Amino acid sequence: MEQKLFLSTVTLYIGAILYDYLPFLLLVCIVVIGVCFFLDRRKKIWLLLVCALLIGSSYKMMDQFCHRTQATAGNFSGEVTIAKKQLVDGDRYKAIVTANGESFALNYTIQTEQEQLDLKKLQCGDVLQITGVLTKPENNRNPNQFNYRMYLKRQGIFWELDAEQLTMTNQHVTKLRFAFQNLRQSLLNQIEQGFSKQTAGYMQALLLGDKARLSAEVYQEYQQLGIVHLLAISGLHINLFSGIVFFILIRLGTTREKAAFILCIFLPLYALLAGANPPVLRAAIMGMLVFAGIIGSKRWSGLVCLCVAGLLFFFWRPNVLYEVGFQLSFTVSFAIILSSRIWLERYQHFFTKSLAISFISIFAAAPIMMFHFYEFSIMGLFFNLLYVPLFSFLLLPLCLINLLVWPFLPLHAFCAQILDQLFVWTEKWTDFFSRFPLQTIVTGRPDFWQLLLFIGLTWLIFYMFENRRSVKPFIVLYVLLILAARMPLHGQVLFIDVGQGDSILIRLPFGKGDYLIDTGGQVVFEKEAWAKQKDPFAIGKDILVPTLKAAGISELDKVFLTHSDADHIGAYQDLIKEINIDTIYKTRGAESKKLMAEALAASPTVKIVDVIQGMEFQMAGQYFQVLAPKEEVGEGGNDDSIVLYAELDQKRWLFTGDLEAAGEKGLLEQGMIQDVDIMKVGHHGSKTSTTNTWLQATNPEIAVISCGFENRFGHPHQETLQALEKNHTMIYRTDEQGAIQYQFGKGFMTTLVP
Repeated sequence: MEQKLFLSTVTLYIGAILYDYLPFLLLVCIVVIGVCFFLDRRKKIWLLLVCALLIGSSYKMMDQFCHRTQATAGNFSGEVTIAKKQLVDGDRYKAIVTANGESFALNYTIQTEQEQLDLKKLQCGDVLQITGVLTKPENNRNPNQFNYRMYLKRQGIFWELDAEQLTMTNQHVTKLRFAFQNLRQSLLNQIEQGFSKQTAGYMQALLLGDKARLSAEVYQEYQQLGIVHLLAISGLHINLFSGIVFFILIRLGTTREKAAFILCIFLPLYALLAGANPPVLRAAIMGMLVFAGIIGSKRWSGLVCLCVAGLLFFFWRPNVLYEVGFQLSFTVSFAIILSSRIWLERYQHFFTKSLAISFISIFAAAPIMMFHFYEFSIMGLFFNLLYVPLFSFLLLPLCLINLLVWPFLPLHAFCAQILDQLFVWTEKWTDFFSRFPLQTIVTGRPDFWQLLLFIGLTWLIFYMFENRRSVKPFIVLYVLLILAARMPLHGQVLFIDVGQGDSILIRLPFGKGDYLIDTGGQVVFEKEAWAKQKDPFAIGKDILVPTLKAAGISELDKVFLTHSDADHIGAYQDLIKEINIDTIYKTRGAESKKLMAEALAASPTVKIVDVIQGMEFQMAGQYFQVLAPKEEVGEGGNDDSIVLYAELDQKRWLFTGDLEAAGEKGLLEQGMIQDVDIMKVGHHGSKTSTTNTWLQATNPEIAVISCGFENRFGHPHQETLQALEKNHTMIYRTDEQGAIQYQFGKGFMTTLVP
């Protein structure tokens, strides 16, 4: 039964994937399996596979057919009902709302502190009057980044509703699912009001699965240590809660059957209160099957329980397959269940068994972590040994006790004080451990074939270890594959879409060098205390660093900070937190501006070189020369920009920073300019740059303009575009095409379809 159930579950999802991406392969698989059905003796298994594939593809087809939109882009005015996922963060309000039978992702900028307080009182089912605009969610504008449009589409949401006016009404829609969500929100609010900010954040995460109020810095430290899963409700938490409740019920004199029946009712209710995310639901379903087995005097194996949970997920919402929580939860559970039969039986001591479970979890999850987060933690293998018992046997039970003794004020105050102190100590140790070197391995996002190889090698290593055979050759292959994924065989120039700013990545072939020209950034305006967001968007941490890590970059050999404007170096401080830098190149005097001075102060151990006209270097057959500045001391302004000439892939490149007409004239008079093949247009295509004289001298075949989508400066200006067109220059623009990639030997490609 186990074999057939497992085959049918896996094949259903394979059918769904094949239909979604490679429909013709589905037909090939069905034909092959059909032939095997007639040739193989195990006809029942092959018949099961054929049926599962047909059901999987048919259900996927129905799912995609049903999830269609009738709305159109443009102005929107009408009533919407709050459905789920409300967020009030500073001056930002987000929610999933419904109108006319369709769901929308609502975005609204809060105007006043009083309005923020009013919005916090809203519940699911409340009706709002909205005037705004329906727009398509954004695709990823840089390669291998999170695709928000696809994320929403898989939830049946095709539009963002950007509200210009939001009015609360007295209307309310009553539904059972809204009642559970409102009860959960009420508990979250009560915890927030009844405990310190720090303790409330942990309790909300550990008991109700809401991490929104945890400190962004602390959450990042847990990620770095590879133990962030402890802050999300998972099978560990569900099993612990179930065990505690079951033990209490038995001690109170309840029979095992009655206690199991109570838990069969309790678990789904708790899963709903805990946010009903895939790991929670998976653990709840498996727990219910175990307790149902107690009631019926029949023991179900872990693999059967896991497969049943997978089947229920598929028929409920097959697109859940693409959610990282689902992938991690089911993959790690599957690996532990299979290993427990042979591998874990070898280890009887608590420490060695815990170490083995930690290794299985991290190793099984590694390909998923590489694909979604571009790195995985190796130190998590050891930190799990420390933190899992700490959370399982101390912090999590104490959070539950604090919740239970809440009505008894003296006892509540005493318990809360103990918990506060424990979390303070835990964060201090976490901060200390997070400073250890080599916490994570940055792998980049593996491509399709590399991902298949990682998965195959993972299975082989498990198989060989379980059969007591040498795994060393496969470990070596695994490490070599990581190195291959990180190392580009071909050189690349990537104009990263950092909005209104510049950031250009140059990768030399075979990992000979990774250079970055500028970091991008944005001007940050000071807000009132109530309007400040907990984790506001930043070019560095949200665009630049993920783009570099997706490319497998954990260290940059050279970083050129062309001048001191925020849109060129504003993201530097976020960059230095995540990426090691060997050498910074700047102009002398640029540090006279505050932003450059702060950037340099943030990395006191990094080597700094002041560039001057005439400096040159070669690497891996590629040539670079500094054309500007000529003066030894500047002020970090536009015309003090570092201008680089390069010969890459036998083509002549010109990177101009924010050079304007006066700077262009100076270079022309010095005779430093010649024809080039590809030019990065100065100052984002402003009319103050790229004069006719400059274009006649450079005569580029291709021009790249880095600027923000619908930016407030109107870049690129029409005059500049007309001048380039008159020169018969092909134009690439990051505002219209996203990141612009040039691969050695292949040419240009864009992230977005023009």
